[in-house]
Amino acid sequence: MEEIEIKTEYINIQTDFGFKHVFGSLKNKVALIRFLNALFDGTFTVKDVTYHDKEILPSEDGGKRIVYDVYCTVPVSRSESPFFSGTLSGDPDMDNMDSTSLAYREGRFPEIFEASRSSRLRKEEIVAYSQSLEKLRDTQLGIQHAAARARTEGRAEGRAEEKKEIARKMVREGVSSKLIAAFTGLSESEIEAL
Repeated sequence: MEEIEIKTEYINIQTDFGFKHVFGSLKNKVALIRFLNALFDGTFTVKDVTYHDKEILPSEDGGKRIVYDVYCTVPVSRSESPFFSGTLSGDPDMDNMDSTSLAYREGRFPEIFEASRSSRLRKEEIVAYSQSLEKLRDTQLGIQHAAARARTEGRAEGRAEEKKEIARKMVREGVSSKLIAAFTGLSESEIEAL
């Protein structure tokens, strides 16, 4: 089997493997708490996390099994809500983790950077990370493709609606269906339906 080389200093924590590797174990509990508090940006403060079994079995026959990347309870004071709404601010600088990133230079999350060093991975972890990175890239490409398709379809729908609106105005002005069809590309039956 060909040896896989990771070309970055740090693994991508947006991958399934990277997230579990960095945040999914008790040894990185402090890193998880600091990261969650940065994400929640004051909405409420995480003081402690308790790790649980990551698999939740169905409570009734026919129910579905749920597997979490990280499943923990978060104690909050009575004045804080364990629920939040809106967008979490996050840290966009953590998207591209490397020693030139602002988060690294400012010394934010040193334990996350240390835990995500690619040089610390064993061979089997490198394979798992590579597969997870490929899945993330496939997902990102799928999202980009869907967004591009939606924009294209939206533009086409907009043009079609614009043609109908022009045709409606022409009908109100008494222009013949034949002439409207010639200018808009709509069929005479589409024009009559307006």
